[in-house]
Amino acid sequence: MLSWYLHDLEFMSALKAHQPAMDAADAYVESLEKLVGYCSVCESGTSFQVSTGVMLGVHPSLREGIQCPGCGLSNRNRLLFDAIKGVEPDRFRDGLILEATTPLYAVLNRRWPWLQGSEYFGDEYSPGELVDFRGGKVPHRSVTRIGLPDASLDLIAHNDVLEHVADTTQALRECRRVLRVGGVSVFTMPFFPYRAQSLLRGRVREDGSLEHIEPPEYHGDGLRPDGIYTFFHFGMDFLAMARSAGF
Repeated sequence: MLSWYLHDLEFMSALKAHQPAMDAADAYVESLEKLVGYCSVCESGTSFQVSTGVMLGVHPSLREGIQCPGCGLSNRNRLLFDAIKGVEPDRFRDGLILEATTPLYAVLNRRWPWLQGSEYFGDEYSPGELVDFRGGKVPHRSVTRIGLPDASLDLIAHNDVLEHVADTTQALRECRRVLRVGGVSVFTMPFFPYRAQSLLRGRVREDGSLEHIEPPEYHGDGLRPDGIYTFFHFGMDFLAMARSAGF
């Protein structure tokens, strides 16, 4: 069962109370090849593939693993699906998720056809421009430059995007700008709650080059074989960033 917290201290208190049990559960799941359970997307029992080859040191990533053989969604992607389902999207009429070529988008668009998708192809493209990709036309949009009118969406979603954006403040403000009153932003990101301040791993110099503050870190990306650069490890101060952007 999911629990949501409105206050930082409530969240941290719950996290510390449950951390030993969560660590023990993670260790048990990591020891398995298959995990029998229930897929909330397929709405049926299944045998999940625990490791999909993504590792955190010597440990399989349980965010990217526990993959359902039916819908093809990972643990992280099912959580995003469940979070969107949990905000009662049947009352919405316009939405955007910042991906369009993934199993998650296929699942979401079948369920809620009004939810449009897009991908980020590079700053040389204009918002909404159709880009040839794998035999189809895919709209380009950036989380810092969405290119839609103010208050035009009921829902905006993105999936492990913010840590790869140099200007987090602009990204959050842009997501808030396009939402109607009562609209919802749902997203995932790697989050380090025991870190009070977010870790800046790198930044963009005035000439456009990257300045590495920490050893460069790249995450897997479906559009870029070499992966995508990671600017931040977000800590608890991220919540203040979101609030200052209007959330």
